[in-house]
Amino acid sequence: MPDFAKLDENNVVVNILGAVSEPDDGGTYVEFFYDRTNNPRKNPAAIGGSYLPEHDAFVHKKPYASWTLDMTSFQWEPPVPMPPLLNVYWDEATLSWVVL
Repeated sequence: MPDFAKLDENNVVVNILGAVSEPDDGGTYVEFFYDRTNNPRKNPAAIGGSYLPEHDAFVHKKPYASWTLDMTSFQWEPPVPMPPLLNVYWDEATLSWVVL
C-alpha cells in the first residue's frame, strides 16, 4: 500500500500516513516513496519539509539560512562543499565546516 504526505495550505508536510489506501478525510495528500533511486518525487516526504507542485518534488526543511536548493537533486547544498571527513559539523556563523 502507498504512503501519503498530508499538506497544509502552504504545501508544508504536516503528517505522514504509511501504508494506507487513498486518505478520505478531505485533506490535501500527495503519494510519496521512500526509495530515492526510483523516486519520481526526488525525495521521501518529511514532516516540516515541503512539496513543490511545480516540480512534483518533496524537499526537506532548509537546514541553514546560507544553504541553497539544488534544483536537479532537490537537496540542500552548503556554500562550501563538505570535506571527506566523518566528524565535521556546519558552523553557520563562519560559513564553514568544523572538524570535531
